[in-house]
Amino acid sequence: MSWQAYVDTNLLGSGACTQAGIYDLAGNPWAYSAGFAAQVAEVAAISAHMASDATALAGTGLIIAGEKYMFVRGDADCVVGKKASLPPLFFKIA
Repeated sequence: MSWQAYVDTNLLGSGACTQAGIYDLAGNPWAYSAGFAAQVAEVAAISAHMASDATALAGTGLIIAGEKYMFVRGDADCVVGKKASLPPLFFKIA
């Protein structure tokens, strides 16, 4: 199964989320849903914080597709942000 098929079938097709993307640690996209406009630099910045100190995002928030989200919690494996009722999740899979 390709990463794009995984996004389309397992993530979007399950109804668990409405937009999704899979990126490498440098922020390069491997697969993403239509209309998901997360930029390489945005994903790379979150990934870098996860590698060093995810809690530092509390001061800046998360920027995804030009939208700012409030930092809720984070560590080296997961970052959770929130904007109204739309929480983005970032998971690092080794």
